[in-house]
This record gives sequence, structure tokens and C-alpha cells, in this order.
Amino acid sequence: RIQVFCRVRKLSPAEKDMDAVVKCTEHTVLCPGVNSAGDLQSNACRVFRVDHVFPPESTQEDVHHKVAPLCVSCMDGYNVTIFAYGQTGSGKTYTMSGPNAKNPRENPGLAYRALRHLFEL
Repeated sequence: RIQVFCRVRKLSPAEKDMDAVVKCTEHTVLCPGVNSAGDLQSNACRVFRVDHVFPPESTQEDVHHKVAPLCVSCMDGYNVTIFAYGQTGSGKTYTMSGPNAKNPRENPGLAYRALRHLFEL
């Protein structure tokens, strides 16, 4: 079964200046529409439904806790793939490697936590 998780990053200062608002529930993300010029269009909101949403205040540990059962499935013989997808600057590297990829022991990302979990099983 394919599961889709969404991690919503904090708004950038420029997005805050544009009065952008992203609303999240446990399974839904509501995003403002943007026209081809990059201007917000409040009447064009988009709704995305996924298996789980991590709000902007979620931590690396929160994401790992939700994904950890997939490590167990991997050890049970199931095929498991975890990947990050999104625009440039959306937080893929932060989520997968952590805020300091050169020092992964400092608040490690999902890849490092998942590998550590595999070796602990």
C-alpha cells in the first residue's frame, strides 16, 4: 500500500509579507492559489488530502516516529521506499538529512534516523 505524508514547512518572510496562509489538519492541507505572475489568489485555494500531515511545528523526531514502522516492514521483507518530493527550498534536504548535513548527529534527518533504527532492530 502506498502512503503519502506531507510535511508543511514554516512560511518564509516573503510569504508572510504576501499574507499567505497554509492551513493543515491531520489529513488535509489547504494552500492558496498562485497565478502565473506569482500573485496570491484567495479565490483559488487548493485542497490536498494525504495519509498524514506534519504541520510546520513538527520536529524531525515526529516525522521519524510516524515513519519508523516502515523500517520494521523492511526487515519483515517488504519493499519500502521513502523519498522527498517538492519545489526547491521546500525542505526536502532538511527533512531527509537534517539541518546540518555535515554533522548528522546534530538533529539528524529521516534518512539517518531510519538507518539507525534498522540497525537497532
